[in-house]
Amino acid sequence: MQRCVAFVDLAGFTALTQAHGDGYAADVHDAFVGALGTACDSSRDVACVKHLGDGALLASSSAESLIAALLAGIDEQADRELCLRVRAGVHAGPVLEVQTVHGPDVLGHTVNVAARLCGLAAPGELLLSDAVQPAIAATREPRELGPRRLRHVAEPVYVWALPLEAQSSLIDPVCHMTVDATSISASIAGRQWLFCSLACRETFLAGHG
Repeated sequence: MQRCVAFVDLAGFTALTQAHGDGYAADVHDAFVGALGTACDSSRDVACVKHLGDGALLASSSAESLIAALLAGIDEQADRELCLRVRAGVHAGPVLEVQTVHGPDVLGHTVNVAARLCGLAAPGELLLSDAVQPAIAATREPRELGPRRLRHVAEPVYVWALPLEAQSSLIDPVCHMTVDATSISASIAGRQWLFCSLACRETFLAGHG
């Protein structure tokens, strides 16, 4: 079957877990899962196939519907006072739809390419393959990156980048959570750093004393 698939994950989840503990990280993850679920439920064409650690696999028969749901979920997650930045990779092509002991799943080269694009994406960035870009060109203007070599993918994939505008560009250097200009701060060698909490500030200062 022809499907558009997306891998999406939370960038910096390991650092968040180490800085704030498993329970807090689980709460951030649950909010992310809930935001994606709400966005997928609002579209009949998009399914959240499965969750993998701090990421998720989405699939749809429509690239436009999938990207719209993905961006809506990311926007909702970004509305939290503190959250992690998100990255994603989207590709379209033939997939195998299978039934596993855990429920429905999609497999194949198309899924692998989407996963590799997600791994290549920077925090706050969505990478699209050339198979997807034409479907959204009328409403959005992704930046052309050109051909990229992906791990374990024989042929280069032509890639386009779409910034996730709702994602804050201010990041706590310890736990990688997003912050704003009013957050806790510290100045080191003339550079201003922002933190989500006093604990992260103290951890950072201890390593730069």
